[in-house]
Amino acid sequence: MSVGYNTKKLVWKRDKGCCFYCGCKLTWETKTVDHVIPRSKGGTSRAWNIVISCFTCNQNKGDSDPTKEQLDTILRWKVAHEMKNSLEKAIAIAKLNGSPEEVEELFKLREELRGIILATRPMAVPLPPTELILNRFTSLAQ
Repeated sequence: MSVGYNTKKLVWKRDKGCCFYCGCKLTWETKTVDHVIPRSKGGTSRAWNIVISCFTCNQNKGDSDPTKEQLDTILRWKVAHEMKNSLEKAIAIAKLNGSPEEVEELFKLREELRGIILATRPMAVPLPPTELILNRFTSLAQ
């Protein structure tokens, strides 16, 4: 399965047009995309597992497993993506049933998650407490 154009655009923005592995600046034409967890080892083509890389780094990495730091980074992106998706549902429910203050609070949390998703090195950005999002979602759904 190839990586879709919209996913490439999101990853390009998140990685700021730089190689995930060596940090060199790339152009849209010279970039390659890489599956941090290789597809041959169960990796998906979802944005959290895709990075921008230069040709040399992509070739050198090949089918090898990610380092612990690389794995930590993409797992954090994955958690942020999943939390954001749950938050989108909570926002939709809040717009129907909640107060304007609740909707505003959920929008603020969504922006925090977007910051993590777009952070090239997300380990430095703290995740909002999962319980906070789950509690808001549960209370609004009742």
